[in-house]
Amino acid sequence: MFDLFRSRTKSVRYLLGGLLTLVALSMVVTLIPGFGTPSNPNSDVLATVGDTELTTAQIHRSISIQMREGKLTSDSVKYVLPQMVNQLIAEFATMYEAERLGLSATDAEVVDSIRGMMPQMFPDGKFAGGEVYRNFLQANGMTVQEFESNVRKQIVLRKLQAVAFEGEVVSPSEVEAEFRRRNAKIAINIVQFAPTEFTSQVSVSKQEIEDFYSKNQARFMTQPKRSLDLIIVDEQKLGGSIPVSDALLQQAYNEQKDRWRTDERVKVRHILIKATDAAEKPAAKKKAEEILKQLKGGADFAELAKKNSDDPGSKERGGDLDWVTKGQTVPNFEKTAFSLKPKEMSGLVETEFGYHIIQTMEKEAGRTKPFDEVKGDLATEIRRRQLFERMPALADQARSELQKNPKQAEAIAQKLGLTYAHADRASFGDPLPVIGVNQQFDQAVFSAGVGTVTDVVQIPGNRLVVGVAGTIFPAEPSKLSEVETQIKSQLQEQKAAILSEQKMREFEKKLAANNKDVVKTAKEMGLKVIESGEVSRSGDIKGVGSPMIFGEILFTHPAGFTVGPYRVAQRTFFYQVSGRKEADLAELPLQRETIVTTLRGQKSQSRRELFEDGLVQALTKQGKIKVREEAMKRLLAAYGAA
Repeated sequence: MFDLFRSRTKSVRYLLGGLLTLVALSMVVTLIPGFGTPSNPNSDVLATVGDTELTTAQIHRSISIQMREGKLTSDSVKYVLPQMVNQLIAEFATMYEAERLGLSATDAEVVDSIRGMMPQMFPDGKFAGGEVYRNFLQANGMTVQEFESNVRKQIVLRKLQAVAFEGEVVSPSEVEAEFRRRNAKIAINIVQFAPTEFTSQVSVSKQEIEDFYSKNQARFMTQPKRSLDLIIVDEQKLGGSIPVSDALLQQAYNEQKDRWRTDERVKVRHILIKATDAAEKPAAKKKAEEILKQLKGGADFAELAKKNSDDPGSKERGGDLDWVTKGQTVPNFEKTAFSLKPKEMSGLVETEFGYHIIQTMEKEAGRTKPFDEVKGDLATEIRRRQLFERMPALADQARSELQKNPKQAEAIAQKLGLTYAHADRASFGDPLPVIGVNQQFDQAVFSAGVGTVTDVVQIPGNRLVVGVAGTIFPAEPSKLSEVETQIKSQLQEQKAAILSEQKMREFEKKLAANNKDVVKTAKEMGLKVIESGEVSRSGDIKGVGSPMIFGEILFTHPAGFTVGPYRVAQRTFFYQVSGRKEADLAELPLQRETIVTTLRGQKSQSRRELFEDGLVQALTKQGKIKVREEAMKRLLAAYGAA
């Protein structure tokens, strides 16, 4: 196992940013760093599953992380929150069942899983060290013990998945039906009516804008604004002032020489045709031999990898595995990769995963990097290590002095050698001087009373900021000049929508008179006809989007069939089927494996959902799951989801 370190200072949490992204069975569980650990006593308990508590603090933290990553917005939270809570309860229930069944994870399995999740912790195949590992986790609000406990749980969940949700059987008739569905193509002629297509045909006068503004002044109010004083602790600025002597760098280099030693390595790419059981091997080998034949004939390796490889980790990169060292791959793969010359390609290489075609692109012998090569990195590390303590201390000192003298921000910043900035009239979400847009800081400062000093907030670029909330300027009516463009655009949209509807109704009447000939009617009215060409369900129609906006029934219409008006949001369509092309069954063998995998996944997912629903219901009846309705209502209300 990795060394289990004790908690250090808050400086690491301040200075190391980013979110640990885990590739695991359940992305929801991994978004809760404290999953399965004791809860904050001041946090509402939303539900209990066995002895595990789901708390509001965990949900708030999960949402905060996802918002910081841009995966959620403040507006979208209320829509996904109920599903998030339900899914978490299902995940906790599944974990409870896995432990009840006696499933467990070994230390070796935990290490292997972490190696896959966090390759940055294993540069050149070697563990970067306990200090780096611990600091990274602490920066993301987790201890080593918490993190490894979560990893262990995820491994157990995967084992349960393998037992309960795999092994689905897909019949040949199901494969053929899916192949026909995927590869059937249709051609349609489309006439589209949307306000945006008629905007250029309408005009808005100055008088109309003034009249609209006069009648709707209350709708055009400025946001509340306030003045702000900021003190920023900048790692880059402070780091440049810390001297690091060559003697100290040389000493650090000598003490860590093993760190700079690199093993022999090869840069390699491969194409994998998966075959994990005897029944799959004949077809897989035949497919791999055909690909090898194409490669020997001059075909592009990367393109064939993207089209055919069953390795999801390298497929989209053209099979590129980057640099690998000995011990990182299975024996047969390693033996071949290290025996090839640069640019040389192997024949078929069989491993427990299937059949590989390997090409070694570059080779490097093992060596120790010289002092001059790593001197700059060492200097940066030493400065950063010193800043781990210095920056939070300076930020705390600045905050302490601001609390005593909130009007002296500039003088305090100058005294401590920090950066000062002032915003005179800023609104929530506006870019602020020096720090730009930062939602976390905005939430802290714009909700505070006048003269309030915020907590220290970490911002991008390894910087810390503390602010003083100043004068509030209430919302007020906007001047016409400030909203004139907005009003003009709004009136244009309204007029364009009316014109679009009028044109659509005119088209509908003419279409009936023209025996439902879409192309002829469009030409008579000078309208554009969009020709889709042959398109499958997964295709794209330029200017329209996915053909599936017309529904699955589109692919059942015969040639000549006309549909319309067909409304989708603010767009209205008329379309006429101009041709059909059924799937060519001769191509089925090339897609069979992919289709089987997809159908198995769909069946497994459906089975999993049924399992989770049944498990939650059973555990609820047994009293093992208890949901606290009042706490749940308070949580939903906090995000406007009640």
